Amino acid sequence: MTIVHSASLLGAFVLNIFVAIIGTSAVEGPVRSLASSLFPTHARGVLLLRDCIFTVLTAALLSWLMQKQWRVGAAQWVWVACTLWFLYGVIHYMRTLAYGIPLAYEIWHHFSGTECVVNGSRYDCDDFFIFSFTLLRGVSYSLTAWFVSSTQPLEDKVCGQHRQ
Repeated sequence: MTIVHSASLLGAFVLNIFVAIIGTSAVEGPVRSLASSLFPTHARGVLLLRDCIFTVLTAALLSWLMQKQWRVGAAQWVWVACTLWFLYGVIHYMRTLAYGIPLAYEIWHHFSGTECVVNGSRYDCDDFFIFSFTLLRGVSYSLTAWFVSSTQPLEDKVCGQHRQ
C-alpha cells in the first residue's frame, strides 16, 4: 500500500464522516421545517422521535447517493468514528456527575433522549443531539454503505481498484 493510496483512503474516510454528520444535518434542516409545517406538534417526545427518524433516513439517503457515485469502501467504517465520539460523550457524562459512576439505565436515559423529553433541560438535550444523533447518523450511513456494496461489487473509484 503506497502513501498515495493510504492518503486517498484517509481522505475518503474523512469526507464520508463529514457527509454523514454535517451533510445529514444540512439536508434534514429544510425537510424538518417542512414536516413541522405539515404535521405541527408541540410534544417533546413526538418531536424527538420525528427528528430521530429524519436523521436516520437522511443519513441513509446520503450514503446511498455517495455509494452510487463513488463506491468507496471507507464509508462502511464511518460508524467506528461516530461510536468513538459517542463513547467520549458517555465518559464525559460519567466524569461530570457528582455522585460517582452512574448505573447503566441512567446512561441509557441520558443518551436515549428520555431525560431530554422528561426534564427538557438544555444539558440533557445537548448531549442527546451532539452524541446520540452522531451515532445514529454514523450507523445509518455505514449500514447503508454496507448494503449497497454487498448488493453490487465494490469499486473504489478514489484509488481505482476493483474488489469483490
